[in-house]
Amino acid sequence: MTENGYTPGPWRVFRTDDYGSYRIHEAAREQNEWVSEGYGQMETDEEEAEGDRRNEIAELHDEGNRRLIQAAPELLEACEAVLKGESTDDEILNQVATAVARAKRGEA
Repeated sequence: MTENGYTPGPWRVFRTDDYGSYRIHEAAREQNEWVSEGYGQMETDEEEAEGDRRNEIAELHDEGNRRLIQAAPELLEACEAVLKGESTDDEILNQVATAVARAKRGEA
């Protein structure tokens, strides 16, 4: 698991259906690797504990990915404001700090 709690990038995202669903390839790859390592057979208490640990990591990554995706428009706006020099330094820093906090912790 990354320190930030989301799937490390860069991401490749694929549309999975006609209803707006998408899949982050790297998150799916990480979980598929666990299956090839024997995760899922749960023959011993240790394997079951490892399975529980990996499920917890996947859930944390899913939540972190959701927050990051949700904050993406604000992050983009903050970056564009920096590049265009549209605001004062304090305004830009506040906009960036707010967007980063939302991405990391889901804070408003």
